[in-house]
Amino acid sequence: LVGHKLAGVDAVVRAARSLLALGIEMVVVSMGEKGACFVTPEETIIATPPDVEVKSTVGAGDAMVAGIIAGLLQGKPLKDTARMATAFSLEVLTRGRSGLSSKAAVAKWAGQVRCAQVPRGAKCQQSR
Repeated sequence: LVGHKLAGVDAVVRAARSLLALGIEMVVVSMGEKGACFVTPEETIIATPPDVEVKSTVGAGDAMVAGIIAGLLQGKPLKDTARMATAFSLEVLTRGRSGLSSKAAVAKWAGQVRCAQVPRGAKCQQSR
């Protein structure tokens, strides 16, 4: 989408922020096991999942999108939306099939997702 490979989290954040200039209201970039980057004109959040045993990636992206939509419809702040979306994805990744098993399971994963706000111009401090 940006015309070149992105090496590292800082490059992902810069590229996502550059897409905002095109009038996009929110950019979300999945970074696989490193988590996801959620960017709006107001803020940037890096959501980092715990280490897990991945049973299947099928449906994980769809689950993340569903979590984003759920968070937005519930009026959650970006940090909480990022946590919810990542938890939705974790639930699918670790179960090995699409769909969410329960609210309790998603809540368990949400409690294990680390979310960090990245100030404008700052380098990402992501541990992994």
